[in-house]
Amino acid sequence: MSLSFPNIIEKRESTSESVFLRSEDIVVMKKMPRRLKRQWLEANDPSYKRRMEKARRELSESLEEITLQKLRLSKGLSQTQLAKLVGTTQPHLAKIEARQVSIYGETLKRLADVLDVEMETIYELTRKAETIDTKESEDNTNYFSF
Repeated sequence: MSLSFPNIIEKRESTSESVFLRSEDIVVMKKMPRRLKRQWLEANDPSYKRRMEKARRELSESLEEITLQKLRLSKGLSQTQLAKLVGTTQPHLAKIEARQVSIYGETLKRLADVLDVEMETIYELTRKAETIDTKESEDNTNYFSF
């Protein structure tokens, strides 16, 4: 009796690792949203993961200003990966990077630990953007004069 593996249709080889994609995996991946497909590939394909980390580092080097995004990219991490390491969600991390929310305590400490920087640095990079009204304030009494 001979054994065959008809479900294995593609083999990707890198230095010492191999990834086998079964036909079921490919069918599922074709229907998957891009974000989930990238996450799956990073988790299951070591060469894809290395390429993505390298691309993130290169993007980080091209950014002029030091930002939380630059620190994250310099470590080769996606928002989803950093969020998992910090113990938050990707949408929340996106808001932190965009300075739409303030962070304190444990989240601040975990970000500093994962990104290997001082807590003060993370605090300054993530401090919620404050709107500064440069317009001269007008005297409201003028609106109600009779």
